[in-house]
Amino acid sequence: MATYNTPLMLSVLKGCPEEIPCSDDKYADDSSKSLLDFSRENTVLGNMARSRVTFMLWLYATVTIRDGMKGSVHTEEVQWFYNKALKLMQETLKKEAEAGQYSDHLLNALSCITAAASFAGMFNTAVLHRDATIRVLRIRGDGDVLKGLQSAPAWTSKALQWCEMMVATQLAETPQMPYYHATTSKPLPDNVVYEAEQLTAATLSNLPCVSEPIQYIIRLLHQIGVAYAKRTAGTKVDSYIIEPLYDALYALLQMQEAHKKTGILSDAEHLLVETFQLYFWTGVRLLPPATRLCDLLVSRVMKALLPLLLNTLPEEAENFCQTARGYAVDTSIDEERVLKTLNHPSTTNNLIAWSLALGTVATMPLNRPEYMWFKGHFQSYLQAMGLDQDEEGYYALLKMFPTTDGLGWIGLKKLFGTLQT
Repeated sequence: MATYNTPLMLSVLKGCPEEIPCSDDKYADDSSKSLLDFSRENTVLGNMARSRVTFMLWLYATVTIRDGMKGSVHTEEVQWFYNKALKLMQETLKKEAEAGQYSDHLLNALSCITAAASFAGMFNTAVLHRDATIRVLRIRGDGDVLKGLQSAPAWTSKALQWCEMMVATQLAETPQMPYYHATTSKPLPDNVVYEAEQLTAATLSNLPCVSEPIQYIIRLLHQIGVAYAKRTAGTKVDSYIIEPLYDALYALLQMQEAHKKTGILSDAEHLLVETFQLYFWTGVRLLPPATRLCDLLVSRVMKALLPLLLNTLPEEAENFCQTARGYAVDTSIDEERVLKTLNHPSTTNNLIAWSLALGTVATMPLNRPEYMWFKGHFQSYLQAMGLDQDEEGYYALLKMFPTTDGLGWIGLKKLFGTLQT
């Protein structure tokens, strides 16, 4: 019989990576001491505890996250909760199908198991339940998925969208749920808008020429980065950050799908889009390095870097694994090849260096095999750019791109000191 520790689960949820964005769970815990208002209507637990099926799915997701962050998602306890949750969901689905009425509870359950499966690396299972969610929404909307989405409460709509975003990221495709803001976002503070505009202009002047959609993504990521970097104790950015979060990821997925179908992006634009995805998920969304989705994002950045680092793809790149953890990394660094890349314009070199920096930080935990690949290329690249002993120059490079200040474990400022040891 599986058991669970409620305080531990609440602790895990409070620091839960990939939680539904801008939910109030982090404020609700120990609320008697909280400086910030919260709404139970806007908490994961407040919504998932309303029915037996959603509560069981919440328990399954929580133990999956807890054990997954320790490096294992196939423990006996996780399997017990999975079997219980799946049985309950099948019973609920059968009952509601017979009645011809699909409840909000079922939608919450489907979104929860979709996200948990994606987190656990069960990508096919995640796609299966995403597809089931779309079918239910289409039925609720009399054939219109958007109407079905709008028929659900705001929190449920938001949860459905963001849980599907994980599957869309996995597939590098535009979400199947139509573009729609489920919640009303307040305007960004004037100081955030002003600073983000200044930083956007600086970024564009230090990058190769990029398309307007990518310029739009850069502006949004600067808004998000500045909002989190300027966050202080007793303040809450949730009310005005949810719209830029959604718009940035939606636009990134549109660019990835378009490139996958038509190859419309230049090598530099492709690298920028893939690196922005890694930045968004590991930084803004706190995706843990132990997850297979993180593996996938890292492998895409590596693959996008190769044409620019080596000018022509090596033979081994033809068989490049979708999951970077399975890639046999060559840790040797060919100095002549690295120096040759400096024949690129300085704007392209800036992008390559930043992508290598982010890849290095993202692969540093858990002794990931890709770490030595990123670190070796990054060290050689900094040396070729004359920045290996220039800390201020390195910080100036970071200022050309969306900040990682305030984004948890992915901070890039600490990297310079690490490379000196």
